Amino acid sequence: MRLYDVRSVSSGEMTLRRYDSSRVLSMVHCASSTSFAERKRAEIEAVNLGGLDQVLDLAGRIGCRRFHLISTAYVAGVTSGVCPEELVRPPAFFNVYEETKGRGEWLAAVRPARSVAVTASA
Repeated sequence: MRLYDVRSVSSGEMTLRRYDSSRVLSMVHCASSTSFAERKRAEIEAVNLGGLDQVLDLAGRIGCRRFHLISTAYVAGVTSGVCPEELVRPPAFFNVYEETKGRGEWLAAVRPARSVAVTASA
């Protein structure tokens, strides 16, 4: 296994420069903004949703077969009681962090090309 640090380049397009991307079979995405501050909504959405979208796009472009999204139990929002390990749509969220992480799980579930299998875990 090799670990690569994928970063956004100035154009906003993600890349695996200098690496043989044809050998990337699996990706793990665990980056996020953990701020709860509503005043930082644009920044949090850019990182938690825009960044995730870019990484999913990269996974599709390079032919990655499996994409692992490390998420959070915060996606349950205001839900109380048992929250199963599956996609949930809570009636509301306590803050923008929860909201963007919840939206991100749904984005990861519907966004990838058919050739990329996605798993999400908290």
